[in-house]
Amino acid sequence: MSFRKDMLRYGTLVILAVIFIAGLSVIIITAEIKYDGECMVSAVVEWKSSKGSSVNIYVLNTSSASCSFIMGYQGVAVAVCLVFFIYFILLLRKVIVNPRVLPWFALLCIIAAVFSLVCVMVLYIGLSNLCDGFLERYEGYTTCEAFESSYHYDRKGFTGLFKGAQIASWLSCVFWAVMALMLFAQRKSFRIRRSLRVENSIQT
Repeated sequence: MSFRKDMLRYGTLVILAVIFIAGLSVIIITAEIKYDGECMVSAVVEWKSSKGSSVNIYVLNTSSASCSFIMGYQGVAVAVCLVFFIYFILLLRKVIVNPRVLPWFALLCIIAAVFSLVCVMVLYIGLSNLCDGFLERYEGYTTCEAFESSYHYDRKGFTGLFKGAQIASWLSCVFWAVMALMLFAQRKSFRIRRSLRVENSIQT
């Protein structure tokens, strides 16, 4: 039982470290998805030249709302992750013992997983809309990567940034969900140990 308890607690610290790194990665990468200093996550390509014209002229209608949401949420998630990490360090050192908060921690983890999934969807839809806008006129290209590699675009590498932020958000989502499961498991472990102590006290 002691080995299982230690594995759960140390495993929890490892998962929190992964979540922390993934959250910071999302913030850093999302901050780089810019065009002329403006957020590209929800940008829409607006063509100023007519279709079939020898010169393709476009502007990007950008909005900072999506970037603010993703970076703001991930900033809060990273802060919560730090609080959890400190709590479990103190729990391992037996400075505090308060298993009653674990279900509330698990609920926060579930909420964080849902919001991380929303971030994934925002990034996916943003990249899809952006690519569709560009490829609408550049019909010779089937992917954004091909378009970027052969056309002199002002912000090369935006597809890689989008996908990097998506991967980091997926990691955050998955590990927040795993964290919730581990917290429920720890809560169950506390209950089992408590019932055993009660039985032993009755027998003695």
